[in-house]
Amino acid sequence: MSHLCDIEKGRKLVSPERAVRFAKILKLSEKQFMRIALQEEINKAGLERFQVFVEAA
Repeated sequence: MSHLCDIEKGRKLVSPERAVRFAKILKLSEKQFMRIALQEEINKAGLERFQVFVEAA
């Protein structure tokens, strides 16, 4: 449960793989969860000027 709290508080990032698993469980958009996970990684690296777009192949 503490891991979820860390994610909610922004202390831990969600991997793209885990983001997709969460989306499937919640029956929400996998693309959107993937985009958010990747954007958070980019933002944490100090590269906020870049924006992520995800498109299924």
